[in-house]
Amino acid sequence: MQRTYLNLNCCPGSFYSRALTAKEVQDIAECSNKAQEGDLVAWSSTVMIPKGNVLDMNIAKEEFCSVSKQISIFPERKLHDQALHWCDNLKATIALPRSQQENENLFAMSEPFLSVCQPPNHATLFLWVGATDKISNGEHRDYMGKLLNYSNFVGSSKSSSKSCVAMKIPPEEGGWDDVSCGKTYSFCVACEESIPTTLKMRGLCEDDFQALMFRLSPKYGQKTGFRGFTKYEIYFDEDTLTWTLWDMWTNVTAATYFAYDSSYPLGTHKWQLATDYYVCGKPKDSEHMLALSACYDWEYSCEDATCINLTQRCDMRVDCPDASDEKSCEKLSLPSDYLATLTPPGVEPGPLKMNLNISLIGFSEVYIIRI
Repeated sequence: MQRTYLNLNCCPGSFYSRALTAKEVQDIAECSNKAQEGDLVAWSSTVMIPKGNVLDMNIAKEEFCSVSKQISIFPERKLHDQALHWCDNLKATIALPRSQQENENLFAMSEPFLSVCQPPNHATLFLWVGATDKISNGEHRDYMGKLLNYSNFVGSSKSSSKSCVAMKIPPEEGGWDDVSCGKTYSFCVACEESIPTTLKMRGLCEDDFQALMFRLSPKYGQKTGFRGFTKYEIYFDEDTLTWTLWDMWTNVTAATYFAYDSSYPLGTHKWQLATDYYVCGKPKDSEHMLALSACYDWEYSCEDATCINLTQRCDMRVDCPDASDEKSCEKLSLPSDYLATLTPPGVEPGPLKMNLNISLIGFSEVYIIRI
């Protein structure tokens, strides 16, 4: 029996026995009072019996219907360009608070990592903020070029040589300051998802497509992990410096990845299989290549998880930062007994079926009399 899990923050919806119309879907999405509850399950009248670790809470309609953003903290110091590229690989942006409350929340989420994120060559800053004044000195904008409606600068913030922004440590916790965008300073980064990021793990040999899909799973005070859509979870063990691919349904460890530098398993890596014949029929302790990235179906995933257009694969130009898009692009090697004059054999014995497709590109001459 296949089990299904719902990973929800709250359950304000309904279950229906029919397909909803486009207008009904719009009403529900907009929290309209016109939206009708489901005929199978209506949350206003159904008695729910919680089992396990379930927290019951009441949320105001205004709060629930507002656009929410997920923020994930990555407690590894990166140069600004590296931080920008990291979040971009996750289809996200460097987090930018839009209000005092959001600023306080971001500081609270990142506070457990202060000692890790503050570099030895800077006395007050520790976390990149997604704002810049490169266009006009002193006029800070987001990375889309829109002027900020909120900021929390401590000081003048008008240094012509400092175009990036970072967050301060206590006693000025949550304050902002200008900082150089170059290769002088490295801070931690928080990535903000305006649209939920979906990551895919390739190489698992799973029949269920959803089993390959993951979401970022931030946890307070811990490295951000990955929660699968159905049965898998990827989490990090600080003691062994190991990432574990765990099957939540069967409580089985499928594979592990040792990260000596505590790096993330994004991209293509050799994992060690932990259970006999669980992944692609391979025995325990054998190595197996798995690739985890947020690339879309029309994109090629570089070995470092950078996404490029599929048309850039094997185009004789290096597009991936690690040049992996030009690897394994050898020409077709024909066996010595291959006969180019013979048509390839069919899958089944008997005459080959031929499909003709004729395209009339143009006419050299047209004789009106003969038509």
